[in-house]
Amino acid sequence: MGFYNIDRVFHLVFLIILLSFNSKLSYSEVNKTKSVFFHGQNYYISIPNGYCDISDTATGKILSNHIKAAQKNIKIKTPEVKLIFANCDYILGNIYPWGYVGMLIKEQNFSQKLYNEVVSKLFSNKNLMQDLSEITNKALDKSMNTLYGENRANSDTIQKPEIIYKDNFSVIFRSFNSGNFAGEFIKEVVVGSSTVLRESIINTYITNEFGKEPNSFYLAGSLIENSKINYNLSLD
Repeated sequence: MGFYNIDRVFHLVFLIILLSFNSKLSYSEVNKTKSVFFHGQNYYISIPNGYCDISDTATGKILSNHIKAAQKNIKIKTPEVKLIFANCDYILGNIYPWGYVGMLIKEQNFSQKLYNEVVSKLFSNKNLMQDLSEITNKALDKSMNTLYGENRANSDTIQKPEIIYKDNFSVIFRSFNSGNFAGEFIKEVVVGSSTVLRESIINTYITNEFGKEPNSFYLAGSLIENSKINYNLSLD
């Protein structure tokens, strides 16, 4: 599934960035559809409503590099990161909610319906999900230590994983992350979607601070609508 997310690993770096940049970024033009190259072809990818592509910003690069570092430590197949996004007017000291788009090669011919059934069975397998959580925790802690010298992150990812919606365009899932960074305890809610296309699977994730708005069901609604757009874009 590839629902691997990061804690607020970039806050110390932001303290440096804030010294040299304005505290707020403003996007006067919003391009909702981005072109990305994956596995030999171009795809048009929709970003959820209210968000902008920040992949080429300092913040976006920090997030992208950390996700990729954690994925290398996981050593199992994970989505290739293609876009990092955040609110179009986000504050550098607080990136939440933010998200990313990752893509997987579709190695066999299967429908969204069948994929939804398989994912639902995986999420209901508590032992499997616990094993996956432990693998992810170790990978995240290792990357935190390597990149930031954070020796006691004590990551606890993929808590209470559950499927919250599925239709002909996507399966929507939710889980929770927690951990320590620079002496601060962080808890997050992660909502993700997977949309099956002809030759690939688009995975979109949004992470927010636990207990903060927008809540997970609002985020799920955004992903439901965005998944329909991504599916229709693949037909063009």
